[in-house]
Amino acid sequence: MAFKEAGPNGMTLESPTISIVRRMIENAFEAILGPNAHRVLMYHLSRRLHDEPYNILLEEPSRFYAALKEIFGVGADTLILNLGDILIVKYSVNISRGQISKLMPDGNGEEKQILLRRLEQATRLAAHHRPLK
Repeated sequence: MAFKEAGPNGMTLESPTISIVRRMIENAFEAILGPNAHRVLMYHLSRRLHDEPYNILLEEPSRFYAALKEIFGVGADTLILNLGDILIVKYSVNISRGQISKLMPDGNGEEKQILLRRLEQATRLAAHHRPLK
């Protein structure tokens, strides 16, 4: 469960880690919205992004955020902060709310690398300490 280099400044996660991270994020969104609203949101994001929303979130966070803003307006910021809170509290992702908030609109630079590293660390903890529901 390590990073694969995608380029000089870009990193991607390997498949086993992506699977766990996707479940973490999916569970967090579902906890915030409930299962039905989560499904509706994923449907609308898929249509806007022309791809799987969680793939876009991990690869191009600013693009995911822009689509979320189209749907929720300023409420997208609250949704992202809630996502961050769940990742921090439930999954012990070592990142601040500020880093998560900055990552979304600003894009794919240093903040993305920090988040990917912290998510990978959290997946290791989740794999060793508790099952991911």
